[in-house]
Amino acid sequence: MMSPNLLMLYVENAEQSTAFYNHLLGKTPVQASENFSMYVLDSGFAFGLWSKKDVKPAIQTISVGTEIAFAMADNDAVNAKFEELKAQGLEVAQAVEDMDFSRTFVVLDADGHRLRIYSPMQS
Repeated sequence: MMSPNLLMLYVENAEQSTAFYNHLLGKTPVQASENFSMYVLDSGFAFGLWSKKDVKPAIQTISVGTEIAFAMADNDAVNAKFEELKAQGLEVAQAVEDMDFSRTFVVLDADGHRLRIYSPMQS
């Protein structure tokens, strides 16, 4: 059985994206160069940023068909993170909203990748 262990985002400016994700993730990459950064998250899952112009084989098109979701401790933490990311100037795709699965919002990083912040359902 194969098990995914890496999520790769193609980015316009790897250094700029690395600075953003350093702050968002609260850590620095285990590997970094001018066109690539690799993080290993606490779960062991890897997260990479790769400059679009350097990807091989070259990418034909990029569409937003995925999003990265980050669980927060509770609704108050979701609200606080929304204010923090909005103050950083990130584009808000969905303001804080109570949906049937949780309190959530979506912002876009500099390359338009969707970042969903949510709190698990409170029982």
